[in-house]
Amino acid sequence: MPHFSVCSPLPDPEEFLHCLLSQTLRAEPFLKLSSGQEAYHHQLFVEKDEKLIMPTVQQLFEQSFLASGIKLKEVHSHKKRMTHEANALKVPTDFTVLQEHCVIPRLYMELFAVVCIATSHYVTFVKSGPGPDAPWCFFDSMADRKGEQNGYNIPEVVLCPDLGRWLAEDWDKQLLSSSQSTMPDYIKRLFSDAYMCLYQSPDLLMYR
Repeated sequence: MPHFSVCSPLPDPEEFLHCLLSQTLRAEPFLKLSSGQEAYHHQLFVEKDEKLIMPTVQQLFEQSFLASGIKLKEVHSHKKRMTHEANALKVPTDFTVLQEHCVIPRLYMELFAVVCIATSHYVTFVKSGPGPDAPWCFFDSMADRKGEQNGYNIPEVVLCPDLGRWLAEDWDKQLLSSSQSTMPDYIKRLFSDAYMCLYQSPDLLMYR
C-alpha cells in the first residue's frame, strides 16, 4: 500500500482506515475470505428490500455478501456447528473470587462526531459539549469559496437543533413516523451520508 498522508488534498477514506488499523493499531485483518483475500472492512452493496423497513447492519452485511458472492474462510465457532471444538476456559483464581462480590459494569461509549464524505468532500457533525443534551454543530470547511485558482475556501459552522433527539434510543420510531418532507435537511444528510462515527468514553476523559 502506498504511503498515506493526512495532509494530502483529498485523502481517500479507505486508505485512512487501512492506515489506522494496519500501521497505527497493527490489527490483524478482521475478514478472511474464501478467495484468500483479507480485509479490514467491507463496503456494502445491496438492493433495496421492501420487506425490510428498518434493516440492521447485520442484515445489510449478509445481503451484500450474498449479492456479491462472497464467502468467509473463517467463522466464529459455535456449539451447534458439527465441526465445533469446545475448549474449557481457564479463569484466573483472582477473578473467581472477585466475581462473588463485584460486578464488572459495561463501558458505554458516547458518540461525539460523525464524518460524512458526499461529493468527494469531508464534512462533520460534532457534539459541542458533554452529556446527552449538548448541542450539535455541522462543520463544512468548504461551504463557500472566494476567487478561483488563487482564491480560498470559506468555512462554516451551523447549529443543528434537536439532532440529539434523533440520535436517542427511540430514533427508529421517529424515523418511521416522519416522512422525508418533514425531516430537517441536516438529519437527512446525517443518516444518508454518515461514513465514520467517532466515540469516546466520558469516564476516561476525566483523566486527561
